[in-house]
Order: sequence, then structure tokens, then C-alpha cells
Amino acid sequence: MLSISALKSASGATKYYLAEENPKDLPDVTLEKGEGDNYYLKEADQPETTFWHGKLAEEVNLAGKPVEKEILESVLSGHLGQETIKGKRANHKSGFDLTFSAPKSISLLALAGGDTQLIDAHNAAVKFALTEIEKDVAQVKVTHEKGVQEYENTDAMMFAVIRHKTSRENDMQLHSHALAANMTRDQAGELRALSTCLKQKGGVINGSGERIYNFQKYYTSLYQSHLAKSAENLGFSMRGVGNGQFEVVGVPESLIDEFSTRKKQIDQKALDFGNTQTARDTAALDTRKSKTYHSHETLNHQWQTKIQEHGHDPAQLVSLAKRASTERVGPSTQEAKAAIHRAVEHLGQYKTTLHIEKIIEIAAADFTLGTTQLNALDLKQASDELIKSGQLIALQDKGQYTSKTLLDNERALMDATLGRAHHMRTHVNPSVLNQLKASHKQQQILTDVYQSTKQFHIVNVHGDSKPMAQHLLNLGNHSHKRVHLVSPNAREKQNSMENIQRKSHTLSAWVSQLFSSEHRHTTHSFLNSDLPLTNKDVLLIDEANKLSANELLALTEKAKQSNSKVVMLNRVTNRQGFKTHNAIELYRKGHVESHTWINGKSQDSQVNLHDNDTQRLARVYADLTDKDQTQVLATSGVEQRRLTEAIRTQLKNTHALSRIETTLFTQVPHFLSKAQQPLVQHYKPGMILTQWDNKQPHRFVIASIDKESNTMTALRQKDGQSIHFDPSTSEFKNRNMQLSKPESLNIAVGERIKAASHHKAAGLTAHQSYRVKALDKDTITLDHQGQTKTLPLTALKDANLNYDYVHTASHIQSKSHTLLSAKAFTLSKPLLTELTEKSGRIDIFTDNMEKAHHALGKTQVTPSAIERVMTPNPVNDRYLNGRTANELKQDVNAALSALSREQSTPLIEKAVSFALNHLSEREAAFSQKSLVIEAVRYAFEEAGTSVSKSHIEAELAKRSDTLSAHYSDGTRWTTQTALDTEKHILRNIDQGKHQHTPFASAKQVAQYLAEKPRHTEGQKSSVTLISTTKDSFVAIQGLAGTGKSTMLESNIELIRV
Repeated sequence: MLSISALKSASGATKYYLAEENPKDLPDVTLEKGEGDNYYLKEADQPETTFWHGKLAEEVNLAGKPVEKEILESVLSGHLGQETIKGKRANHKSGFDLTFSAPKSISLLALAGGDTQLIDAHNAAVKFALTEIEKDVAQVKVTHEKGVQEYENTDAMMFAVIRHKTSRENDMQLHSHALAANMTRDQAGELRALSTCLKQKGGVINGSGERIYNFQKYYTSLYQSHLAKSAENLGFSMRGVGNGQFEVVGVPESLIDEFSTRKKQIDQKALDFGNTQTARDTAALDTRKSKTYHSHETLNHQWQTKIQEHGHDPAQLVSLAKRASTERVGPSTQEAKAAIHRAVEHLGQYKTTLHIEKIIEIAAADFTLGTTQLNALDLKQASDELIKSGQLIALQDKGQYTSKTLLDNERALMDATLGRAHHMRTHVNPSVLNQLKASHKQQQILTDVYQSTKQFHIVNVHGDSKPMAQHLLNLGNHSHKRVHLVSPNAREKQNSMENIQRKSHTLSAWVSQLFSSEHRHTTHSFLNSDLPLTNKDVLLIDEANKLSANELLALTEKAKQSNSKVVMLNRVTNRQGFKTHNAIELYRKGHVESHTWINGKSQDSQVNLHDNDTQRLARVYADLTDKDQTQVLATSGVEQRRLTEAIRTQLKNTHALSRIETTLFTQVPHFLSKAQQPLVQHYKPGMILTQWDNKQPHRFVIASIDKESNTMTALRQKDGQSIHFDPSTSEFKNRNMQLSKPESLNIAVGERIKAASHHKAAGLTAHQSYRVKALDKDTITLDHQGQTKTLPLTALKDANLNYDYVHTASHIQSKSHTLLSAKAFTLSKPLLTELTEKSGRIDIFTDNMEKAHHALGKTQVTPSAIERVMTPNPVNDRYLNGRTANELKQDVNAALSALSREQSTPLIEKAVSFALNHLSEREAAFSQKSLVIEAVRYAFEEAGTSVSKSHIEAELAKRSDTLSAHYSDGTRWTTQTALDTEKHILRNIDQGKHQHTPFASAKQVAQYLAEKPRHTEGQKSSVTLISTTKDSFVAIQGLAGTGKSTMLESNIELIRV
């Protein structure tokens, strides 16, 4: 695997890495070849454990040579030979340590089994991964004219690779430290530091370090897959061990476990921090201790003794592993494609731009079926085939794709509302309409919605949607319609039931409402219900801006089947949902009637920005007297947990919360995407599966999973009976199982907790808050709005409870005061709009006040896949430029055809076209030298290959859209487009001659200029020409500072006189 850390200093890194396994105070021993010991490494091999790699190393003739201390320190200090990095700072960053660690079985076979070919395979895999890193991440930041900054790929780095063979516990651990120096060479030939990028834009990751960290798992996969392929060629076979990692078949598991002391330490410590890569990195540092140095002879003796104690012969390890590999069969292409499809489906829920590195990374780690080991090379080959077949569609930015499924879904949105429904017109009672608190314009919109013969309507609501929903609900009920108010989630449904209620403006409506229930739903419950609908039903969809394409399609299909009218409230000033991809705007292009509803703001909100300080925010909350009217929000789950802990600590310090705690064992819902549900690796032992039958729950506790057969064993909670499930079967899917995982909650007297769902045993209501009034070893007393209940603690077992101090920003409530903790980059104008709608005072605690001010004025919209295809860098705009559905579909097809042609165009043609377009944007004509430079640069940066000068000349000779002429210093080129443009300009100038009456006569101009003695002769001549000409176009040439602005002001003054 690959781990990454920053180098702190050049001298420290040089001393540490070169001396780590070769300390000066140990004798330079050599383990001589003896009987039975021919498979051990010798001290004489030490000089071959280091080498230089990268294009900068090739420049100075160091590539492949051993790494020497003086040169390494010089390079890490910012020097390459006699060169020094341009603009080198006093606190120059040395670079990164990219550590590639071989699987433990490879280490055993190479270091104890004596197969040194595996060390060569490890070295080759490291070189392969480093070459890919060099090609992908080497960048410099350049500033063009007018101060515009851009990132340019340079494809040149320098790595000092130092191989070690022990862990900090002196276990066998073959690994290489690739010290990536902070240097590259830009297009001008200058030695530069690698770029950094603190804020990413447009979905493209910039900055060398940022790219390495972002695609860490991808480069791990490249190293692992290359090493695995090489090992297979040597006669070994691999088995998957999860997360895209492998071990060699036939190497005893007991030996792997015995020589994995560091892994055990890190695994144990990571449990305290959370099971993430960041947690493991922190755990690795936390458990790190200084190395103890032993000679190779001592280490070999220790290793041999341990292996023999486990009943194995070191000399037989290699032959046993090769024999165990003879019956294994590699993965099929179909399995690789299926894993890619699942990864794309999973990622496509949240993004319309997919990075190929991320697709391959999660396909290898999370979406392989059974124990099949799919490495990065298998998956990359499968993804290439999907690209060729059009299932993955390449976008203009390198390495970015969208999927055909996403595009098909979005195009279906524009067709979903086609067709004509009957009996859509509904009479509106004028007397009821006049009783509504709505302006004349708003009353007209309400009337238009109900009296329209169209079935589908979108109301673009500026501000709060409650007044509009209230009016539509009242009008519909008074017109004998059943109005169904559909909210995006359970919390919003509860909020609508409290704030949007039916009102009776006539006696008949009052009587009718006595015998009919409210129709309130969440999107999920409505789509999954078998509620009978007719054309008497009106579906009022609140916050339609948060619906995904699939949800919009499902709602439309349900309405068409029942001939029900649909009114979608699109809150244009609020945030999109995580899965929307601007779907409502595509939907609007179909057979849909659009309206605009503008609400005035009912109150002004006071917004204050503060520097982010967790402890300060916790103190502010603890000191509040009215906590019931205050909400604390965070823009991430990590921040939510951190703030909750800080607030609870502060409440204990102020004695508002008791220090004596009791632990409750709870169950929290665990949601899997559609792509994850059929794969057993996403179900963990201890999780609970719940099946509902006639409103009665049947629970099963997962005891174990078997990835090879894709099955799990579960115990029925009622009687302990063992049952086997295969999540990929239709039988399992038909059970509609709900998945939850066990958690624990420490509570004390004074605690604020919230029930996330109903809990029958304790009588808890979903989304209600409770305070713990009393607590002992057997019972608990809860208070909700002055009503208390005492329960046995056992009644709360498996309840879905959470602390009620901090919520995520996706669950904003109506409270008088809001405290928000947010990174500046997570803030936006729509978020501020939602906050001001629901709070009178808002205090925002952020890490960067200036960036926060800027971010709160910006609208963030996730573009749809169609927008990604049509516009490489889409503008954050709610609307798709007013295109109609037919125009939009034609444009999409044209864009797809263009992208397809671009993908199949030969490299040389692409390179020359790029050079011509790039140069012609800046100059009407350009030299052949410039054209060759740009074409070669394109080939290197975009295709990772080269084109020659002769190839470029041959391509130019075939083109009919270019023209050339020979000069003494070489050939000049221009394009037919540039020539046609210039001819068009000249033609316009010529046609503009003698077309106008002069602004003034020569005599009038002379009289005017006589009063301007300070004007130069040039200025006077210019004023005379402009004022007396009959032509449409006049050209005045003047150098900077010669008075052109003064001349023009005088000319304007003369004309006005």
C-alpha cells in the first residue's frame, strides 16, 4: 500500500532514511552463503537498495544510480546540480515521503524464502507507480496577462527511492520510501517548486500534494496491481483480503499474523479514532516508536527461529506457495465490468463528474463480488472498454467522465411529462380566493395553477414556500380536491403538519374536513405506498429542488397513471439536494407550466461572523438561558460530533449536566446504496436486519459473512435460529429488510436527547426532543414540553436515539437563534437564505472570515450530466439558458457526437488541432516552431505520449483549413478562419465609407479647438477627423500617455455642443 507524509527538513530526512537500517555503530557484517541459508539477503546487497527515479533525475544523469547523502540533501534543499529553484523561499518545503509497502506474504517469500525476484518485482512496481504519479501530479502555477493564474502540468519530478526491509518491531516488511523532492521544471525550462492549491474549483483537483493525497488509494492500486501481475508471472497466485489489497496464496496465515505486529498495534489504536484512513494514519503515528537496530545476521536468525517455531521450513516457503497457485483462475472481464458498473452507479448518486481514478479505487475496494481479486489494471482495462462502448462518456477535462445511464435518465426527464391529460381544469371559488392573505398577482397565479388544463406545474418560489403551499391546500380543499402535501423527508413532513394546516372558509368545507383526514407524506413513503389516486387528487410537492431525477420520474409516472395534477414548489433561492444534479431545471423543459411566486421577507435577520473556536461556541451555548429557542448547526458530521463533545464537557463544567453517566445501547439506521445492497461485504457482524410483516418487526442479528459465497449467517432475535441470506437474490430483496447498526450513548441527568424514529417499547415519538430529569441504575425519567414519563432503562434498548445539541446544516429548524460552525468553503448564498428564513439571529463561526464573506454571496448549483457534456466549465446558474426540450436534446446529441469524435480522433490530429486553436486565440499568424511546441506539449500532457516534428508537418500538409508562407526565419502559419475574419472586418470598414452625416463642419471644429490651446497637434487632428468624417469607422493610433482619453473627452464635448 501507499502511505504519505511530508518531509520536515532536508538534513533530517537524509540522515533518517539513509541511516535507518544501516547505523554507523554496527559492524559491516556479511551473512555468507552457508548450508540451507542461500535464500537470505547479504550485507553486500546494501548499495543496491537505493536509486534515483524521474525525469529530473534523467536530466542530471542520476536515474537508476544509488542515492548518496550529499546529493539527496542538496536536492531536498531545492538544488539540482548547479541550479536552484526559482524563487526559493527560506522555509522551502522539502517534499513528500511516499512509502510503498509490499504485502506481508511478499515480504516473507522474498526475505525469508529467498526469492529475490520478488524484490525486483517490488522495485518495478514502485517505478511504475512513481512514473504515473509524475505524469499525473507534477504541476506549477503560472500567472498570465492581467494576473490570471492557472495550473500547468509539467510531467517532471525527482524521486530518491530507499528500500528497507523491517518494521519498527523488526518484523519482515519490504517497503520503499520514495522521497519526492519539491521541484519540477516548467515549460520555460525554469526549475520550480511544485504547486499547491488551497481551494479547488470546477471539479478538477489542482496542486501536486493535493492530487497525491486525493488519489492515494488509486496509486496504491497501481502499485499493488503491478506487483501482483509480476508475482503471477513468477508462478504465484493472489487472493483478495479487502480494500483492494492482496496476499499470495499458499503462504501460511499464521506466519502473516506472526510478522504483523505493527498492524495489530495500529488496528487496536484505530478503534479509538474511527475506522478511516485518517484514523489509521493517526494511529500509526500514535503507536510509533524508535527503531532498534540489528545486524542482518541477527535479524535473519530471529526470523528463521520464529518460522521454525510455527512448524514451517523457510527454505520451502516459495515452493509451497507456487504449488498452491496451480489451480487458481483469474477474474473475468465481465466481473471487472460489473464492478465498474456498480462503482459508477454508486458515485453517480452524488456526482455527475466521475474521476476514473475514483471509479477504479472504489470498484477494487468495495464492489467486487465474492473473493475475486480485481486489481487496478484489470479494472482500468474494463473501464477502457466501457468508454469505447459509450457506457462511460469522456468529458473535456482529462480523466473526467459521466455515464450513459445518467444522461439517459436526464433526457427521460424532458420526455416524462409529454402527453395530454383530461379533466385537469378546476374551478376556483372567488370568495375563498379573496379571503386568502395573498396579493392580486399571487391570487392570479393560484387561479392559473388550478384552472390550467396542463397536468404538470412548477412554481419557482423565491423565499419561503409555506404561504404558497397553504393557499394551494386551502383552495384545493374548497374545490373538493384531495390535496396531498409531499415533503422531502420526515422532519419536513412534521414541520409542515405543524405550520401548514387546513382552514375552512365555508360551511361545506368545514363539514367536509370533519370527515376527511390530512394527506401528508414523505417522498419515500408516497412512492412506496399503494394509495389509490384519481383525478380528484392534487399532488403538492414541496422543495422539489431537492428531488433527484429518479424521484421526479417516479412521481411523474404515478401521477400519469392516476391522472392527478402535480404542482412542484421549486425553491430557487435554497440549496439543492445531494442527489439532485439540477434535475428540476431539466424537468422544467418538458410539457410543464411554469410560474413565479415571490414572497416578501417577514423579518430581518441579524447575521454575525466570528472566528471559529469550538470551545468558545460551546461556552456561548452553555451560557444561553433559552436553549429551546436556539439551534447549533455544523456543516459536516465530524464537526457535529466534535461540537457535541465540547458542549457536553462545558455543560458538565457548569453543572448543567451530571458527571455520573449511564450507557444506553441503541440502534442507528445504516443505509446502503442500490449498488452496495447486493454485496455481502457491506453487511457487518452485529448489524441488525429488520423485516416488517403486518406492522410487526422480525429482527435478525448478523453473526458472520462469507464473501466467497456472498452469503451471511444471521440469528433470529426471537429464538436464536440460524438463517442464511444472499443479498443478491430476489428473495432477499423482496423481504425489504431495514439495516441498522449497534451504537452506544452515554447519558446523564440534564441530557438533551432526540428520538430519530418511533420506539414503541418506550413510547417515543419520532423527531421529538426529551430531557433526562432523573436517572438511576434501573429507571430513567424523560421530560417533553413539561410532560414527564418514567421508564425502565431496558425499554430504551435498541431505540434510535441521538444527542440533541448539534445538528447538520441539512436539518435547519425554525428557531429564534442559530449558531453555525462551518468551514468557509461550505458556506453559500442559498444556505444563508434558508438560515435567515428560519432565524432572527445567526452567529456563524468560521475558519476564514474573508472567504466566508465571499462564499455567502455565491450560489452553488451542481450541474446535471447534460450540462457537463455541453459545457466543460458550467456557470453556477439555476437555469439552462432558456432552451426548449427539443433544442436541448439536439444540443446534447451534437455534444455527445463531438465528444465521441474527439475520443476516436488520432493523437497527431488532436495535437495539431489543439496547437492551431490555442495559438490562433492569441495571434492571427504564428511560427511553425511555436506550433510544433504546442502540439508536442499537448501530446505529452493530454495523451502521455509523444509526436515528432515530421508527424506534425505531415498532418499540416493534409489540412485544408491552414495557410502558410515562408520567411527567412522559418514558416509562418495562419488559419482559414483567421483570414476570413480579417477579410470580414476589412469588408465592413469599406462598406461603412460615406454612410453618415458629419457631427460638425470644419469651421465649427476649428472654432472649438481655438479654445483648447493645451491640445497637441495630434489631438486636434484626431478631433477634426472624428467630427468631420462621413465614415462609420475611424482609427486613431497613439502610444500610452499621449492624451487619447483627453482627446476623446473633448470630442464628446464638441458633439454635445
